[in-house]
Amino acid sequence: MPITESTIRKDVFKELFTLINANKPSGWTVLASFPEIKPVFPVIVINPANVIFNYITLTGTVRFKTIEITFDIYTLAKDGKSKMDEGKDNISNTLNNNITILFNTLGLSLTGSSDSNVETIILDEQKINFGSLSITLKYG
Repeated sequence: MPITESTIRKDVFKELFTLINANKPSGWTVLASFPEIKPVFPVIVINPANVIFNYITLTGTVRFKTIEITFDIYTLAKDGKSKMDEGKDNISNTLNNNITILFNTLGLSLTGSSDSNVETIILDEQKINFGSLSITLKYG
């Protein structure tokens, strides 16, 4: 499905959600928000897209969009921090393995990524590891 400027946030989110969900590691869940009732781990939460409109000329006739998306990853602390790495590596590898499809079909170029340190939090008396991976895409 092509991406349009008027629905760019929704379109990019949908395409990335579909791609990551189809290629997730066995036993993982991909969601659009953190599960509030009886969460199952490990889980990847794909956050809404943030879009920055970049104007190249003073008249604003040429522009491109920078899109940032953050993937939040939650794993059980008892599974170790390597489980977090499994999730981050899976997202990175999925995007890299589909870079041509992202560009040729959707017009998206992956321009960067960064990830956070792993934090351990307590949720409903469970120790959970939390981390994130953010990507930057260019469209247009």
